[in-house]
Amino acid sequence: MSLRIGRCAFVVFLDVLILRVPATPSNVTSSAATSGNCRNPLFATHWAGKSDVRHLEATPTLESGLSICPFYNGQIACCPAGFEDVLKTAFQRWVDHLRREAKQIEAFKVQLVSVRVSEAYVTASELEQALLDKALESAAPVLALYGDCFDTMLEYIAGVLCFSCAPDWQTKVFMDTANIRVTHLRIADTSNEALWQSCAKLGDAAARFQARASDSALAKSIESRFVDLSMFANKIGVTESMATQALLVMRGPSEVLLEVVAEEQSLPAAATQADAQPAPTTSPTMPPAPPDAASSDSASSQRRLSAANPPLWTSSIVAAGQLGGTLLDPVRDGRLSGLECSAFPRTPMTLLDSGSGAIRCKTRLAAMLVFAAAAVVF
Repeated sequence: MSLRIGRCAFVVFLDVLILRVPATPSNVTSSAATSGNCRNPLFATHWAGKSDVRHLEATPTLESGLSICPFYNGQIACCPAGFEDVLKTAFQRWVDHLRREAKQIEAFKVQLVSVRVSEAYVTASELEQALLDKALESAAPVLALYGDCFDTMLEYIAGVLCFSCAPDWQTKVFMDTANIRVTHLRIADTSNEALWQSCAKLGDAAARFQARASDSALAKSIESRFVDLSMFANKIGVTESMATQALLVMRGPSEVLLEVVAEEQSLPAAATQADAQPAPTTSPTMPPAPPDAASSDSASSQRRLSAANPPLWTSSIVAAGQLGGTLLDPVRDGRLSGLECSAFPRTPMTLLDSGSGAIRCKTRLAAMLVFAAAAVVF
């Protein structure tokens, strides 16, 4: 009898214990225990606790209804659906920035054409005319090839923006010694390779264009800004540049463009009168040093040093797989995102093209139609 009473009391104790423990799915409980946090320093302006801006989750939460980063639906993540408007705004700023760069390239070519029909061109020597013609001719490939590269850069940016959803962000970044600021991202080499495959031809065309424009004295008379495309010269350059820009993915409003005006219009009257006065003669005991000598030697030595000893973190980007841990694959994530990455004209894709055959975001339907039409023909 006493054994039966003891057994019944033990059963009642187990029932009470089970009622006190909340019943949650095992997968959610285990994920929440190892889900990290939502305090990614890249998105510090939108951390939870701010009432004047839309912010991330305070703690990793099971998300649903995401359209910008849909691969986080049903996952423990940090980006609520209401935060997607912030991601759209940030992405549009990058689109506007790259469009301004593209328009600047087009404006430079237009001014090359205007110089070709100017009086300075007519009175120039045959050699100078030929140099300007070569510069104008080399501008066409740049305008034909920048679309593929710039769209892939947007895919890269879209993937980094979706990085705001990742609660395990700490495994994909390098922090400073104070563990406050992100210094570098651990980028998968697949993204670097995709970026280079899309920008390699642009890099070659841009190098020829810059060399031709530098050779022509008539081209140097153009007031329009020449867009520096030297970052596309090699894979290291483009991957380092994009990794650096990714640290500023939540860029602020667009920069204010400066208007180029004539020097006499920009200087005040007092300065103009001062310039009209004869310049004082230099002391014969202290001849002035050439101003460009030291700077050019220093710049050339820095270029040689940078070429001989690349930054230590360069190897972590190019061969990040050797470091272990989880890597960020922004191009892949950008192609899976809901952001419109096809913002620039591209080179038409052919069936025999062996270049970048990856199907980018918002272009899957077009690629399927191409292959379907080919199947019907054959």
